Order: sequence, then C-alpha cells, then structure tokens
Amino acid sequence: MACIWMLHNTSTGGWRPRPIRTGTEAGARPAGEPEHRLPAGLALLSVAGPDADRPRWALLVGRGVDVRVNGEPVGAGIRVLRDRDAIVTEPGRVVFFSTERPPERVTIPADRIDTRCARCNTPFAAGVMAVCCPGCASWYHAVDSGERPLPCWSHQPHCSICRRATDATYAWTPECL
Repeated sequence: MACIWMLHNTSTGGWRPRPIRTGTEAGARPAGEPEHRLPAGLALLSVAGPDADRPRWALLVGRGVDVRVNGEPVGAGIRVLRDRDAIVTEPGRVVFFSTERPPERVTIPADRIDTRCARCNTPFAAGVMAVCCPGCASWYHAVDSGERPLPCWSHQPHCSICRRATDATYAWTPECL
C-alpha cells in the first residue's frame, strides 16, 4: 500500500506515513486515521498497472495550484508518481510519496496456496498465516504458534532473498535524506 510521508511535528522533525487506500482520494481521511491532508486542489488517483497488487498513482493538480514534483512543475495538471517523489506544495512544505509498504501478516491468498515458502520450501496450506516480502514479493510462513509452528518470516532479521528487514517497519523514511 502506498503512502504519503508528512512532517507531523516541525520542531522535532517527526515524519509519519499516511497510507493511501486504493480508490480513495488522498485528501479524504478514512475513519480512524490521523488528520493529515494534502492541500486543497490536490488529489491522488490509483491507476491500474501491470501488477494488480501494486497500482500506480497519479497526482491530480487543480487549476491555479502551484505544485512541483522533484523540483519540476506538474504539466497539464497530472503527474504519474514514482517511489520517493518529493511533492512541494508551497515554499518550505514538502511531502514524500512512497510505494513501499511494511510487511504484513495475512491469510495466504487462495491463488498462492501452491506457492512454496521462500525459506522452508514447504507449500502453503489453505488458511495459513503468511507474509509477502515487500521487497521481492517472496512468500513466507508466519505461523508462530500451534501444533506445527512455521515462523519462517521471523526466523531471520531479513528476507533470505532480497535482504529486506523482517520487522514491521518501513525500510525508507524521509529521515534517510
């Protein structure tokens, strides 16, 4: 799931990700999420891409709104965004767009049941908990208890394929700049 990184507290420099839900406008606040909005005249639109799990995002800019992405003006009121794009909405106000998503435990999707775990090479059973690595899309068992625990995702501090950290955080933040 893509997100917009917004500076939460200008005095402490605390950046926070604001998840963007597919099919919603970034200016709208889903229930239970903090009050962080893009300025008036800006919206994000999900656009179908080659990978259904990772849509592309377009920034829509209203007439008369001065916005720059990575220092360049947004021509024709639309710009397809890339990971880590800097969006400057006014002098001194910058937000970052990111396509990164933290690792998430989910029930293995039905179309992935015959997939084999990247660590133990065992096929997934229906209904088992799993994690899809956000870095390389490899699937891992995430069964930490029960008769037959398979904590393949948390077995090491990083993905065995791409070295992405297995903790539930973001690998990149604006503090990295």
